[in-house]
Amino acid sequence: MEDEYGTGDVVPIDSQLLGFGGFRFTGRHYDSDTKGSTLAIAETEPILGRPSDELLDGAASVAVLFSPP
Repeated sequence: MEDEYGTGDVVPIDSQLLGFGGFRFTGRHYDSDTKGSTLAIAETEPILGRPSDELLDGAASVAVLFSPP
């Protein structure tokens, strides 16, 4: 169910500490990738401003490329 819209599988890490707690991931800007037994999941949401959907989708797609070796 990792790629199911709205499952809420991705949880923000330390969002309160960084000063942008209280938001929820929508699942709209999401990507995942597997490398061997490793699953990388990335989800993006705007906190400030109005970045385009293309930018948010692209950021998630790039982020999964940086999974641990």
